[in-house]
Amino acid sequence: MLIAAAMDGNQQVLPLAFAIVDDESTSSWKWFLTLLSRHVIRGRRGVCLISDRHPGIIKAVREASHDGGWRTGILTTNMSECINGVLKGARRLPLTAIVEITLARTVNYFVTRERRSHAMVANGQLWTDFAYKMFNQWHQKSIDHTVTKYNHRQQSASVVTKRQSGFGLNTHVVKITNRECSCGRNQTSRIHNEMDWRQTRERQQAQQRENSSRQ
Repeated sequence: MLIAAAMDGNQQVLPLAFAIVDDESTSSWKWFLTLLSRHVIRGRRGVCLISDRHPGIIKAVREASHDGGWRTGILTTNMSECINGVLKGARRLPLTAIVEITLARTVNYFVTRERRSHAMVANGQLWTDFAYKMFNQWHQKSIDHTVTKYNHRQQSASVVTKRQSGFGLNTHVVKITNRECSCGRNQTSRIHNEMDWRQTRERQQAQQRENSSRQ
């Protein structure tokens, strides 16, 4: 069984497609990835492929689904291990049973996620639970950072991290408008980190002082 899965905004596995083939080879993976690109991805930009590096996948990617090599925050095989756990034991069953179990477990997976997403919307959440968790964590870390503003209009600044035992006092350049940080954190997580929080808070405080002086 060949499986394609993605990671949603709440860091949970999102099954995309399944296929049952005679063997795991370059031709079977090329066929699977071609159909995945045509019917699921459908021209979306910014999509990358992360796999267990089976030789068939590597060769098929070069021929059918070259992704440019970009990776964002996923450095382990936890995602594939998770989806394998959901379908544990299904591969040893007859073909009809495999299809039925895969459908049943996948539907249950989607229903559970749908309930949680509806609850988020009903509670007025703008972002996922995972995003809020990271926002709060990095907001607390940003409190002890020191900021020196460079350009108010471009929202750029120098941020010096808190001194701690054996490390700290590192200087990084943050550009909120361009979503850039010399520490590389914004690019790897795609979520507002403590560098951004500190620079944003300084900008908001400056704006408040400016508004107060005008009144």
